[in-house]
Amino acid sequence: MVRSVLSWSDRVPEKEGVRPQVHDMTFSPDGAQLIVACGNRVLMYDAATGELQQSLKGHKDTLYCVAYSRDGKRFASGGADKTTIIWTAKAEGILKYSHNEAIQCLAYNPVTASLVSATATDFGLWSPEQKAVAKHKVTSRITCLAWTNDGTCLALGHFSGHISLRDKDGGEHLVIERDAPIWSISWNPTRDEAYELLAVACWDQTLSFYDPSGVQVGRDRSLGFDPCCVRHFANGEYLCVGGSDKQVSLWTKEGVHLTSLLSREGWVWGCLPRPGHNQLAVGSSDGSISVHQLMFATVHGLYRERYAYRDVMTDVVVYNMMSEQRLRIRCKDYVRKVAIYNDRLVVQLPRAILIYDLPSEDTPVDAWSSRPRDKISLAADCTSLTAVANHFLLATGDRLLLHTLSGLREREWRFESRISVTRPVGGPAGGEGLLVGLENGQVYKIFVNHPFPILMVEHSMGVTGLDLSCKRDKLAVVDTSKTVTAYRLPTSRDDQPTVLFTEPHATAVAWNTEVDDMLCFSGQGLLSIKTGDFPIHQQRMAGVVVGFKGSEIFALNYTTMTKVDVPLAATLYRYIERRQFAAAYRIANLSATTADWRQLASEALLALDTDTARKCYVRLREPKHIDVCALIDKERRGKAAKARLGAAARQAAGIGRGNSLGDVAAQASSLSSDDAALVGVVLAFQGKYQEAAKAWAKAGKVDRAIEMFSDLRMWDAAKQYSHTASAGTAQELVKRQAQWAEEVNDLSVAADTYLTAGETLKAIHIFGGQGASAKLHALAKTSLSKTDTAELRAVLGYLEKAGEYGMAKDVLIKLGDVPGLLKLHVEHKRWADATALAEQHPEHAGAVYGPYAEWLVRQDEFDKAQTAYGRAGQHEASIRVLQALAHNAVLERRYADAGLQLWRLASATLLRQASQLGDGADLGPARDAFDQARRKADFYFAYSSIYKYTDEPFTALTPEAVFNITRFLLSWLVKSEAPLGISKTYCLFALAKQARSLGADKLARLALEKLASFRVPPAWQEQVDLFALSVRARPFADAAELMPTCFRCQTTNPLLNQAGDRCVACGHVFVRSFVSFEILPLVRFTPTYRSTPEEVLALIRREPPARKPKAEAVANPWASDDGPDVQRLALGGDVEKLEQDGMLDLDDPFTKAMLDFEPSADFTPPVATPEMLLGMDRSDVFIIQWPHPALGREYYRNMLPDVPVVLCTACNHFFHEEDWEFAVMQKGACPFCQAAVDASYGNGSVASMVSHEQADKAAAAAAEQ
Repeated sequence: MVRSVLSWSDRVPEKEGVRPQVHDMTFSPDGAQLIVACGNRVLMYDAATGELQQSLKGHKDTLYCVAYSRDGKRFASGGADKTTIIWTAKAEGILKYSHNEAIQCLAYNPVTASLVSATATDFGLWSPEQKAVAKHKVTSRITCLAWTNDGTCLALGHFSGHISLRDKDGGEHLVIERDAPIWSISWNPTRDEAYELLAVACWDQTLSFYDPSGVQVGRDRSLGFDPCCVRHFANGEYLCVGGSDKQVSLWTKEGVHLTSLLSREGWVWGCLPRPGHNQLAVGSSDGSISVHQLMFATVHGLYRERYAYRDVMTDVVVYNMMSEQRLRIRCKDYVRKVAIYNDRLVVQLPRAILIYDLPSEDTPVDAWSSRPRDKISLAADCTSLTAVANHFLLATGDRLLLHTLSGLREREWRFESRISVTRPVGGPAGGEGLLVGLENGQVYKIFVNHPFPILMVEHSMGVTGLDLSCKRDKLAVVDTSKTVTAYRLPTSRDDQPTVLFTEPHATAVAWNTEVDDMLCFSGQGLLSIKTGDFPIHQQRMAGVVVGFKGSEIFALNYTTMTKVDVPLAATLYRYIERRQFAAAYRIANLSATTADWRQLASEALLALDTDTARKCYVRLREPKHIDVCALIDKERRGKAAKARLGAAARQAAGIGRGNSLGDVAAQASSLSSDDAALVGVVLAFQGKYQEAAKAWAKAGKVDRAIEMFSDLRMWDAAKQYSHTASAGTAQELVKRQAQWAEEVNDLSVAADTYLTAGETLKAIHIFGGQGASAKLHALAKTSLSKTDTAELRAVLGYLEKAGEYGMAKDVLIKLGDVPGLLKLHVEHKRWADATALAEQHPEHAGAVYGPYAEWLVRQDEFDKAQTAYGRAGQHEASIRVLQALAHNAVLERRYADAGLQLWRLASATLLRQASQLGDGADLGPARDAFDQARRKADFYFAYSSIYKYTDEPFTALTPEAVFNITRFLLSWLVKSEAPLGISKTYCLFALAKQARSLGADKLARLALEKLASFRVPPAWQEQVDLFALSVRARPFADAAELMPTCFRCQTTNPLLNQAGDRCVACGHVFVRSFVSFEILPLVRFTPTYRSTPEEVLALIRREPPARKPKAEAVANPWASDDGPDVQRLALGGDVEKLEQDGMLDLDDPFTKAMLDFEPSADFTPPVATPEMLLGMDRSDVFIIQWPHPALGREYYRNMLPDVPVVLCTACNHFFHEEDWEFAVMQKGACPFCQAAVDASYGNGSVASMVSHEQADKAAAAAAEQ
């Protein structure tokens, strides 16, 4: 049933003998405030307590309507004063607007917060976003209005009987016509339906329903009174209707009348559900305002796993708690009672009883018909309804009536007190049993086919709940004091029930249908579980228990059935602690994790309860443990049989006379079973090896402990028990340790064991297979000697495979294997170590420098690679590298590098050809090729300065240097083809430019004439043209101070000798400083053919005679007194003048020999006799030694000792001392060949050579001291 309980009420006092009427009311969206339109006041109540918070006086006449916005920020009121006032939630008026007629009703749009105010002639739409109120005319007075949930449709009820459906802007799109005034309408707020239904309360005393398209749903429902208000309740499941009958009645959403909720003294103008609560606010014409709590009684029935309960007052839902399948039966009438038994469902309606056959679990729900099998017209007022297979029972007062399914009353039982509870306990069809609890505390058991009830228990207080255990030997009773008492039922009529326990705070109880001694009860928000004599386990739970099956408890919380999974682990482990394994097994079958099953199996097996252990291991699917159970059973049966046979033999012989044969056999079986040894087997199988060994030792089976530890490779543990065994057993243990370690791939232990046994090679192979390089290295370093070649080679192989360079190196050093060590260095790219070792063992240089050179090539270290190829004897590869380097340098316009590489290439090629030809062979062609390559290297080195001068914006070269370089290049190349990359155009342009600036106008004109035959870059063309014009305006002559002089024949030469950079008179090739390219005062000579190079060097190294004092040198010894532009060559008297000026020493034999020559284009060096060599100063003599001795030596003498000259002995180029020192300070190397030079180098003369030898001797002497 549904009851209404008054929460609070208020009555507006009379004013001048008239009591104000309540016309309308509204709740705030959160349900905290209740706004009431009463008289001309707006009353604001606290919805929970009924406290009047505000009484607002904004209106001058009677109020008809109020409405609250969905956002809760404002509410509106309107009435007979034709005014609508909008208030804030804090009761502050913020806006007022008027109509031409009285305001009949108000409603806020639930989405847009716009307000609709309706009158007899129009309705207005107001929203906070707009100031004006949009009004729409109507033809009839509007009595009610309602918005749909989405705020898109507005329904207007008219006094004319029309219902106008409009959009949110007020446009009409549908009209529903009825014959009487429409006084109240309400859209169903549920969102579970496909569309919203409009409930219409009409003054033709009917309730009807329409969908949004205007189609009526169902027929009109007769009310019997004029309805004044209709509102949906409980999320649209019910309707509350009030009106002229002065009552509020409850209806289903389909229009089925359920019950009357409350009555008033006047017409009910307002009935409104409170949001979020099961409460209803009611206002009537008598001025009363009240809020009522609605209490819905739970109507349900339970039998085993099926639970039936009433839903929305007219439906019955059958719920299978195990399969969670739900079946809804629509009875279309008020359901008063429900009972269920197996597949039978009995439903009591106000005037009938319906019998249903429920589908079986295998029957699809869709294939089942929900029509009742029988409908019995029976209006009975009963306290309980119970169903069995072929009957149903009605409890009325102290009577229990038994009816057949056709409605025939078959039997009646009368008891001493009123019946408070009945519960079916099963049985055969037609002979089922029921428990009947009375208000006087008696509990009876009846059978439907037996007329006499059986008294089971006489409890001290009234019974409110009871249940019978699954074995029917225990009964639980809940009484009116909310105490649960468990009884053990007697097995005979003479015995009395025994109280097992009593617990307070219980409202419902249920035995476990699968465990006989387990029950649960609920109360005070707690769920309590009692098992045997164990302490109670409690946990929080909402609702009351209605069933207990296995590990699942079914609880009813209002109309919701919930399933609670109960943790039974605590009970399980309590049984295990008490070694009640059979009971623990029953609990584990209900709810146990894999860990719980394994724990139970383990403990049972340790207790040698093989039956329980076997069943657990079958559940776990662990065949190995099942085999252990079988092994234990077999061993115990065998030993028991032997014991029984021995006992029988002793009995037959008269031993142990006085005891029965059975007693002796049992005692013998107990002694011979050797449980301690069997427990050791179990412990070993469970991994408790130490405990197993102790058990075996206690049983005198130490060999089994040793065998177990050996199998487990627990050698230390095995040795602890081997002291009781023989020495042979201990030795066998060590052997087995090694064998097992290798068989089970425990290689670390195996290797250590092999080392102990002296099997070093086997240990090495094991360490190597494991990658234990550190152990291999330690073994080779500490345990192996140089004579252990096989072992060291094995270690070396594994270390090399593992890439352990340092360790492998130590092994090779210990072996003294130089080739192997070199190979190791090369494989690991340890070039410093490899080359150092190759220096110590030159016979293996090829094995090092070849791979080293290839690696250098990959690292772009071509210079080092070329050297390495040479050291490796791979001269062809070295030459190819030099060729590639030179070619790439030319292509990349690195001409200085190209010159350097060509010089190296020339030297390498010469040496390679000389080695191929052998000693004594003619090196003429090779020498020519060498000279040609060397000359080309000079060209590229010189051209690098010209290229920088023409292409770079800034240069450090002086004009004289550029002038000298271009003359050097053009003297050799002007009539021949220039090498790749050298441009004659660049040379001629630079020469013309510098010749013009230095006053060599004749040479400049010649350069420009030559330049005219070449293609000039467009950027230079204008400059070249200007040069040509300006040069033509100058004298056709060169400055005399620019003319070069041959230091051999003292002949003045032209600025540009197109036959080569040599003297036009004697053919002596000018020796230039390879920085500024100035001509150096060096004259080449040759010793007599009878003197060997060693003799020549010995003569020059001697101290020279004292020099004749010289006059100060003049700038141009060939200048004439006839004028600066006149030069004169004199072969007689002028030489004497030069001697007087200190330029020549005619008494010097070498000078005389030098001046004695025949003019020729082919140069013939003067021959120096031994006497001449003795007269030379060794600091003025320079000896050039070419890369190969077969090329001989070249001797040069500085004719002007005051002009310091330096010779680079690496590339055989001469330099001014200033140029040399500047380059050395910058780079610390020769400007041409980049050979490293330090401060102790000297000038490269014979004197410098002697100084170095003396310094080396002094250093050696100091080292010896």
